[in-house]
Amino acid sequence: MCFIALIDGKPALYLDNIEILPKYQYNDEIRDAIFKYTHQLCKELGKENMPIYANTRSPKINMPQPDRNTHQIQLMGSTGDDLIYIDANMESMKIDGDDWFYRPLYKIL
Repeated sequence: MCFIALIDGKPALYLDNIEILPKYQYNDEIRDAIFKYTHQLCKELGKENMPIYANTRSPKINMPQPDRNTHQIQLMGSTGDDLIYIDANMESMKIDGDDWFYRPLYKIL
């Protein structure tokens, strides 16, 4: 799951959850391909240098050291009346652009 979010008030790509089948977990080539794709996605969005962050809860890939700071995360957009599960919060919530939460994050770029 990925979102455009405001991280500490600045636009960023936020990876809430990276799911990989168990036999492929902790494979650095797959991790690097995911990270390469996130960079490509930012470029296609016209924001080549947009920061990329990932949730620190239960990663199934080898990740860099988490930032020791807690960051404010505000997901952009709207799910209308629908709930969506946000792994960082471990709960379902509506996204309306007004709510935020705090988490330590991995910084990818």
